[in-house]
Amino acid sequence: MTPIPDRNPAEGAASGDPERDPMSQIRDILFGSQMREMQENLSDLRQMITISIEQLRTALAEQRRSLEASWSLQLQRMQDRMRIEQNDRVQGDENIGHQLRLLLESMERKHSELGEQLQQQHSALTTAIQSACQQVELSNKTRHQQLSVDVDERILELKRRERAVLRQLFQHLGDRLNENDSSQIAVEDDTIPNVAKGTH
Repeated sequence: MTPIPDRNPAEGAASGDPERDPMSQIRDILFGSQMREMQENLSDLRQMITISIEQLRTALAEQRRSLEASWSLQLQRMQDRMRIEQNDRVQGDENIGHQLRLLLESMERKHSELGEQLQQQHSALTTAIQSACQQVELSNKTRHQQLSVDVDERILELKRRERAVLRQLFQHLGDRLNENDSSQIAVEDDTIPNVAKGTH
């Protein structure tokens, strides 16, 4: 801004400038002090305005630098926080992945253990069933043999009893036949003398 030169009209009148007309000289004489005061006030006002503008510029620059520093600090903090959160998130993802791997390994191990237990139980159950079948078959065979022996013994006993009964029956019949033969002989012996007597 170009400063306005301070010019006092009264100075021209006092210097006796021949180019100034009498009316101007009269105005300078009448209003010269007021004009000088106004010029001083304007000069002071310009100086105050210039100082205020410089102070405002300095304050604005300081405030701008402070804001830039604050923004830069906040931006750095946000970047650090985002980096920490990202690292935590990556670490959390790694922890989750590790836990999932451990869980999967544990499940596979339990599945393998359950498979082995089921295989052992199946083998034990198969062995038990086979042993039970063998025992039942052996028991049935033994019982069948025992029953066969019992049946054979009973058949032999029945045959012995039948033979004894037949022997007794034949003996009884023989005795009866012998008795009948003896009786018939006796009768014949009795009839022979009677026949002989009749002939004589």
